[in-house]
Amino acid sequence: PFYANEIRAMLEHKGLLREFFFNVVYQPVADASGLTADILVVAVDVSEQVNSRKKVEQAETTLRHAIEAANVGTWQIQSDTRELISSTRLNALFGYYPDDHMELAHAIEQIHEEFHEEVTTAIENAITKGGKYDVSYKVIGYRDKKVRWLRALGNSTADLSGKFSTFTRVVMDITDIKQDELRKNDFIGMV
Repeated sequence: PFYANEIRAMLEHKGLLREFFFNVVYQPVADASGLTADILVVAVDVSEQVNSRKKVEQAETTLRHAIEAANVGTWQIQSDTRELISSTRLNALFGYYPDDHMELAHAIEQIHEEFHEEVTTAIENAITKGGKYDVSYKVIGYRDKKVRWLRALGNSTADLSGKFSTFTRVVMDITDIKQDELRKNDFIGMV
């Protein structure tokens, strides 16, 4: 027998040459003496699935490039284990080295104490109740001790059972915006 997945074929369809993909099986069929007399060929058109997968892969690549260009950090939290998966850029925003593993509890410790309750409540609500997450807060870098203002946006996605399984968010550095805002407020206060 021979098996092959996603074999590309150019076929004429309605007068046009089109690209198709097939999963194929070549199965020998024995005669009464046990010798191969025929070959049964089964081909299943999987063009729609292949094309859909390619579109998803292209969208993921575009999103990855957009995130890199925007210089934002990303992370996910598994709702059942509270495991945090962070990007290299997020590690930098929280003052970690690129290869450091950041735990959720330790990341929250880097958030300035006046924002602890707001951030933890917002995260728990997003994980347990679903919905969007949008919060700004100040962090003090773990290793570099640098003070940064961050804005985090995210949402939860549910698994097939309807239970929220992943909380995903992006984090951007808004330090310059906050510093301009504080300078403006100071100036207005002096006037």
